[in-house]
Amino acid sequence: MDIEKLFLLIDLKDDKEKEIVKKVIKTNNIDPSLVYFIHKHLQFKNQDLPIYFLDEIIKRLKDKKVTNEQEALIYFARKEEEERKNLGLNEIIERYNTISNIPLSPNERKRISGFQFKYNMDYNLINYALDIAIANDKLGVNYIEGILKKWDKLKIYTMFDLLDWVARGKGWGIEMY
Repeated sequence: MDIEKLFLLIDLKDDKEKEIVKKVIKTNNIDPSLVYFIHKHLQFKNQDLPIYFLDEIIKRLKDKKVTNEQEALIYFARKEEEERKNLGLNEIIERYNTISNIPLSPNERKRISGFQFKYNMDYNLINYALDIAIANDKLGVNYIEGILKKWDKLKIYTMFDLLDWVARGKGWGIEMY
């Protein structure tokens, strides 16, 4: 995409804003499509930032090796996925603290936050392990991790894996608990 096409696609207030955009593109040696993508991405999220923030956004993206629209798509998709993962983790910790009379210690929070990576399991499955601990009145991080270890040995990493395991008549994979 060239700069003139970019100016047709985004609504700039005046020539001063156009000069700012031109300078940002030239100084940072980026494709104008990246500016268009950022503009649309921020509009979609209802974040109408003044154009003079563009330079700072571009610099931050360049630090992450993002210089065109395709790289930006990948970067923002990964970032949004990470935000969803953090949301899942926060929900689990909040549920635990709500149900338990004793809030998680910082060390226990750290352990729970590491389960997804340690066992390569999605947060839905970790949340289900919490459900099992609640149902068995054994609300402890060690108990939850014991369930996850058992599932890890059985190569159960998602709720789909667990449901498949159950559908094959093999139980819930936690019979030792």
